[in-house]
Amino acid sequence: MSEVFSIQLSNHTTQRDGKSGVWLDLPATAEQVRAAMGQIGVTQDNPWDYFISGFFSPEGRHLAIPYDLVLASGVNELNFLAARLEKLDAYEIGTLNAALQQKNTELRTISRITD
Repeated sequence: MSEVFSIQLSNHTTQRDGKSGVWLDLPATAEQVRAAMGQIGVTQDNPWDYFISGFFSPEGRHLAIPYDLVLASGVNELNFLAARLEKLDAYEIGTLNAALQQKNTELRTISRITD
């Protein structure tokens, strides 16, 4: 797998203590997601104690996904999107970016972008 974009995961509790999150390249395997969650202290006992605190797309493969949309999404949803986007070529990414920047776009949710 190659990185389509990265998200930063943070723990609600440790973020208040001044600790930063961990970056996760997507798409990721289930093992990579579990490892990232473990690094920020999220376990099966507190599976919802995280939030997405950052978004980065690599140079040359910029994605015009609205930042606030990414931050409001879940890891699994974004991982699925990344797996779908990984299959697109540069022209298709450019077409998607153009559609995402339209004022009246129907692509207002991660699931709509994924479709």
